[in-house]
Amino acid sequence: MNFGAGFGDPDQLAAEVSVGIISLACQDGESCWGTDGTVGLKIHKKVDSPLITGWGLGYSDLIRWGEASDFATIYGVVSRDFTINNQDALVSLGIGSGGFRTKADIDSDENNPNLFGGIGVKLAPRLSLSSSWNGSTLNSGFGISPFNFPLSVSAGVTDITDVNGEGMQYYINLGYSFSF
Repeated sequence: MNFGAGFGDPDQLAAEVSVGIISLACQDGESCWGTDGTVGLKIHKKVDSPLITGWGLGYSDLIRWGEASDFATIYGVVSRDFTINNQDALVSLGIGSGGFRTKADIDSDENNPNLFGGIGVKLAPRLSLSSSWNGSTLNSGFGISPFNFPLSVSAGVTDITDVNGEGMQYYINLGYSFSF
């Protein structure tokens, strides 16, 4: 579960703060709701350049508690908007540590930087398709905003190539945003 807030104007400089609750249910009487989690910070800016349309720098787990990973997730990313078959699209490429490590680094408890990236395409006004590589696994899914208010649903598959040896994992997310 994640809660976040954004501040500032991305045309100038903006920031996001997020709180991730990792433990949602008790496991063997331990790690009950809120026992484990992280606080992250990201700054980002839109730019008018022929190569990129935005950049971001983040520290996903600046504050950690409970059984959150001891490996810091620090990253930098650039993005580019483009059009494909008359549909809006976005591609991102970055380098980061922690959650973006290779499978070999995860297995050997190393925290070396690694490449990650993703692409998303708007298929219809309220429907999109995306795919990402988080440094060790390939993921893909759909996003839909079914109503005329800021509620979104996304569903997909993670670890498509079974890098972790546990088969593909499925996810569903529900998001709501509001401005104040």
